[in-house]
Amino acid sequence: MTAGMTAASAPAAVVPNPASLVTGLAFTGGWVDVFVWQTYGCYANMMTGNLLRCLECLTALRWALIASYVGGFGAFRVVDLSRRRRRTLSSVAPAVFALFALADLGLRLSNGSRWSILLLGVGSGVVNAASADSTGAVTCMVTGHLGRIARSLGDAITPL
Repeated sequence: MTAGMTAASAPAAVVPNPASLVTGLAFTGGWVDVFVWQTYGCYANMMTGNLLRCLECLTALRWALIASYVGGFGAFRVVDLSRRRRRTLSSVAPAVFALFALADLGLRLSNGSRWSILLLGVGSGVVNAASADSTGAVTCMVTGHLGRIARSLGDAITPL
């Protein structure tokens, strides 16, 4: 706008064919969503779709599997700190074997129910905690932040 013009007297934006513009923007938006979905598993401009994806993850037990893994990692830390305080030797191998065997048995008896997989999460957390403490490395590709959180929680609830 020039000096002295008001918003009401300003010339309208010139769009030769508004329908073509809307069609082009819709096509581009759809193309971007498909690309981002295939590449990143989320939507760039559809927050409703992202919210639905989050809810899908919640109902697919992914949150529970993460919680069981963190619980197993933290449980190892509590047991390990108690063992060190008493200066005793103990092995978590029998507990891990039992967790994995129970998960396998649960899958067989429940006709494929996914709830028994949570036992694998706990066992995997124990295995990774034991390997991280003894070798400084975890046995799978997992972010160390979850292990640090679980270790800190184990430290917090275990009296020194």
